[in-house]
This record gives sequence, C-alpha cells and structure tokens, in this order.
Amino acid sequence: MRLYCLRHGQASFNAATDFDRQLTDEGLSSLGAVQRALGRVGFAACFVSPYTRTRQTFECVMGQRQPVISEWLTPDTNVNTAIAQLYIATADLADDANVLLVLHQPLISKLIDALTNEPVPMMPASYAVIDIDVVAKGLGFLNEVVHLEQF
Repeated sequence: MRLYCLRHGQASFNAATDFDRQLTDEGLSSLGAVQRALGRVGFAACFVSPYTRTRQTFECVMGQRQPVISEWLTPDTNVNTAIAQLYIATADLADDANVLLVLHQPLISKLIDALTNEPVPMMPASYAVIDIDVVAKGLGFLNEVVHLEQF
C-alpha cells in the first residue's frame, strides 16, 4: 500500500473552538499546488479528520469525492490508536492501493515516525508518501516528503 499523509493547509486562529478553525486565504490558495500533485492519484480510500480545516483541505485537493470522516485522525489521538484504526480501515484494500489521510500536527509527525522510524517535521500543506505492506510500527518506507516551498 502507498500511504499519503497530508497535513491540512494553514488555518486561522479566529474560531470559538479548535474544531471550528478554518483555512486562511493563504491556506486555501496554497492547496492548488497540492491538488495538482495529488489530484491525479487514484486513491482507493480517503480518511479525513472531522475538523473543519482538514475537511476544507480535502475538498480543495480532491474536489467532490466523499472521504471517510475518521475520529481517529484528530490532533490528540494516541498514535497507537491511529495505527490500529488504520490497520482495520485498510485491511481489505489491495496491496497496491493508494490511501490518503488528511490530518493534523502532532499526530501526522508521530504517525510517520512510528510507521517508518523517520522523524519528519510536517508544515501546513505538506505531505509524506509511505510504502507499507502491513500497517504496523517500523514497517513502512518513507518514499517522499513534499513541503509547500517545493511546489
């Protein structure tokens, strides 16, 4: 499986709750480059945190496609819980499936590190590509990390 881990675009701090934070204008415009890079990937499944900014990020990158809203991708989720849920969610997919996760810090960096043993700082609108046969700690290969300034 090829796992694409995308951090949401730049978000505003002007919201009543963390859940309701929306993307800034800059955050929205920066996702055009991500859309050009990931929009042509054929994803077998897309899992997205329920937070507003991750749903907005997904919509900008993937358009009208419907994601699976996943409570296990929120910022405070324990990385072991996320790995277990990812294992369950992808168990029936083909070995060569492409899977997209849209999530937050600190979970995205913790997840990449746990799966690949490669600590990677993830800025807004950055994504990492992991090749992994079995979703488990240390079994993934970090194929690529793309930061916004590389677009």
